[in-house]
Amino acid sequence: MPEMMLARVRRCRFCRSEMSCSPLAYEQNPFCSNCLPERIAAAAPVGEVRWEREGDYFILRAAETRQSDALGRPSD
Repeated sequence: MPEMMLARVRRCRFCRSEMSCSPLAYEQNPFCSNCLPERIAAAAPVGEVRWEREGDYFILRAAETRQSDALGRPSD
């Protein structure tokens, strides 16, 4: 009886394209680099973005993301 080897195909969770990476790399980042510009655009803040300085750092204030708007969460 011939032996059968089953390959596991890993697909990007955003665009569903096939990825050729190790199982550990997929667990750490299940997204491919092909759809990166689309994913960044989808996660970009919408509306006014204001940076406030606190000591040596700049803190993002009054930004709303598309995801938080879709979930109906109140903005800060």
